[in-house]
Amino acid sequence: MKLSLTLNKRLIALIAGLLLVAPNMMICQNTDVETKHAPSLQQDFTTTYISKHVNEFPDTFDLSSPIKACITCYYLSINGKNSQWDNVNTIDFKKQKLSADSEVSEKRKSFLLNSIIEESIIYKDTVACVISQTPNKVFSIRWFYFENGNWVNAGEDARPGIEECRTDFTTYAKEKYRWIKQRNLIADVHADTLAFVEYLTAKGQNPKDFVIGKLAIYKLVMLGEVHFRKWSYDLYTDIVGDKHFAETTSTIFMEFPSNKQEDISRFMLNDTIDHELLLNIFRDYMVNGWNEKPRYDFIITLWHINKKLPDDRKIKLVFVDTPRVYTEEGIANEKSIGNRDSYMAKMISEFFETYTDKRNTLFIVGAAHVCKSLKSAGAILGNTMPDEVYTVFTHCPRSEEHIDDNTRLIRHGMFDYAFHENGDMPVAFDLRNSPFGKEPFDGLIRRDISGTFQNNYDGYIFLGRLADEPSSEVLYEIYNDDYVKEIDRRWRELYNSDFKEEWNLEDVNAKSVINHIKSVVTGKRW
Repeated sequence: MKLSLTLNKRLIALIAGLLLVAPNMMICQNTDVETKHAPSLQQDFTTTYISKHVNEFPDTFDLSSPIKACITCYYLSINGKNSQWDNVNTIDFKKQKLSADSEVSEKRKSFLLNSIIEESIIYKDTVACVISQTPNKVFSIRWFYFENGNWVNAGEDARPGIEECRTDFTTYAKEKYRWIKQRNLIADVHADTLAFVEYLTAKGQNPKDFVIGKLAIYKLVMLGEVHFRKWSYDLYTDIVGDKHFAETTSTIFMEFPSNKQEDISRFMLNDTIDHELLLNIFRDYMVNGWNEKPRYDFIITLWHINKKLPDDRKIKLVFVDTPRVYTEEGIANEKSIGNRDSYMAKMISEFFETYTDKRNTLFIVGAAHVCKSLKSAGAILGNTMPDEVYTVFTHCPRSEEHIDDNTRLIRHGMFDYAFHENGDMPVAFDLRNSPFGKEPFDGLIRRDISGTFQNNYDGYIFLGRLADEPSSEVLYEIYNDDYVKEIDRRWRELYNSDFKEEWNLEDVNAKSVINHIKSVVTGKRW
């Protein structure tokens, strides 16, 4: 559970464990602080034992150590100084909207003042945590990063015991350390953009020709995308419509549930377009369905193309994502399968075990599933099929999971500037040994990503000026009254929640859902 950083809410305590204190190690009393390395830890971890109440420390603003920074955080909460959190927060939190200062009740002040600061743990002088115990015996782990000479707040979690807090720290400290190093690299940007513009002029290609060219060489080309982009599917439609596509490519893997393979195979083989069969595939991809009309239209286009191709040149659609059945048993089965990336990589690897077609294959999938510094399908397949996999990143704003903030540009807008100087024309290029490829990767905002663009992807596609990109069209056809009732059932059974209330619907019917979606859809994608 993440604590709201406005801190007008109750202080929560965090878990961590496994940093075991040896029996012969004394916990320091109220007047002293002792710093030692616990025998079970590597020397990169340093633990300081405190065991003092917050009220035993002065109310000062001091970020010179994790402990003093934690005390500063406590007194901001005690004094209701909600507007001051930007002065103590990591730069990762600077965009959060802060609350106004507020009055704090005496009961609340007493609760915070009587919390006990138990210990601080530091990893490589860069990442730290302070573990506290509240009067109700809940433990808090507050994270700190060393930035610009200060220890700054990086969030807080609640945990049931001190060992859980220690475990959290030893589990995640290294990942956070890597993130800080990567973030520091990302913070710097080239002032000279000439090399980038010159590279586009010399090496840039038409995106369709670029992908067709890669499909002629590589057994598997993975197009990493941000979902719900009309421009992406405009490009994919151009690619499959090219006269050379069927000569080079036999199969398109897609991020749809594998238990729908029989349905999509039947759809592709039918002599007429069975819209309802295809709509049901989209209805069952996610709990609320998948309403991306460009993807739907793309499959329809592929059906039409196939009808004109001889049998030995037809294109197969293969669904490789985890099965989806929206019952408690079905969800439990999906969870038992494990990681989606591992599953998709396994499905594709097994496909190739019996593959006899001399043509190559294309995988259209979310960009994170392609990223090589993650444990992604792209990384797994690249390792198992060296020199046979080519991965592509599609230009977008910096993308963060579950956060709809499209205001941040890749490399502080430097890439966008280079594309603008190139006329904002769609362009694709190899990343290896390019000025773009040598830049630290910041296309996906995730703490487990590191390295440069060329470390994470092989190619790059620019679709057009982001400010001009239209919203993706919505596949309203998936919604009918029966299906909306099915969504409502899924919410009640799987989430124990009211779909109508959560979506603020007038009624549980198709008209209400469509009106809701239309009320939030804008004309621009970003």
